[in-house]
Amino acid sequence: MCARFSITSPLDALKALFDILPGNTFPVSYNIAPGTFIPIIRRKRGNQKPEMSLALWNFIPAWKTEISESKPLVNARLETVTEKVTFQNAFHSRRCLIPCSGFYEWKTTAEGEKQPFYIYSKTSPFFFLAGIWEETSLLGKEAQPTSAVITTAASSELAAIHHRMPVTIKPEHIDRWLSGNDLSSVPDEQEQEVLSSHPVDRKVGNVRNNNADLIKEVPFDNRPRQGSLF
Repeated sequence: MCARFSITSPLDALKALFDILPGNTFPVSYNIAPGTFIPIIRRKRGNQKPEMSLALWNFIPAWKTEISESKPLVNARLETVTEKVTFQNAFHSRRCLIPCSGFYEWKTTAEGEKQPFYIYSKTSPFFFLAGIWEETSLLGKEAQPTSAVITTAASSELAAIHHRMPVTIKPEHIDRWLSGNDLSSVPDEQEQEVLSSHPVDRKVGNVRNNNADLIKEVPFDNRPRQGSLF
């Protein structure tokens, strides 16, 4: 799954690829959480060049008549996205990219504790998560977009941390993803970003913490602790 991510550089750097309209900028943030507004890049009807909008990171299907009080719906599983009524229409016709600098996953340690890891690209300050979007009028504004991240089974490099990960879209596959309407437009694992990871401080688990220290590597020893004999 993907429940936290970061944007550590101004999105102005993406202007060469996308239309970033005035008022749609997004501040640097090291701890972006579900239920908040995030930048998405989508191709709206009649506009061939993708543009950036702000969307609620809590996918709300168009047929919903009220916002659920339960957990925000932030991920859609690739394996079932074409079958689930909640997601299938958006997957077929409303794709988006979610720019990020990295995301967090939690590994269950030998002691049963949760150790967060920061997962990122070593070659680029940004990469793109595959997303879907839907508009709703339930947020007090007409046609406000909401979004979810498409997730898949973790790659061999990341499986030791968590069994799920976001689908990533390289720049050369952007048009294929945004224009696609079925599973054939989803990049294979070999076509997705090569990601690195390192352990980070557990304070990332608190959404009130939001500074550059959150992505710094910390020491981590996953070996079981030997109990005292006395």
